[in-house]
Amino acid sequence: MIENRDLKLDEILEELQTLRDENYFLKRQNNALKLRCSKYSLEIRDLESEIADMRFTRKYLTSEEAGRQLARELTGRV
Repeated sequence: MIENRDLKLDEILEELQTLRDENYFLKRQNNALKLRCSKYSLEIRDLESEIADMRFTRKYLTSEEAGRQLARELTGRV
């Protein structure tokens, strides 16, 4: 009977160690994914800003009158 309990205890301890190892791996993987996500978030923000700038520029490059309007806005003579 005591031998049977020792065997079960050994199995439980082995499973516990396996779970600890898996937990450690998953924590490291989670941290790596957080860093990657953060990097992509910064890239998206930069691209959105660039697109906004391009839209602003396109608005004033479509005609001569648009260019004049840009000049008025930049000099404060709207």
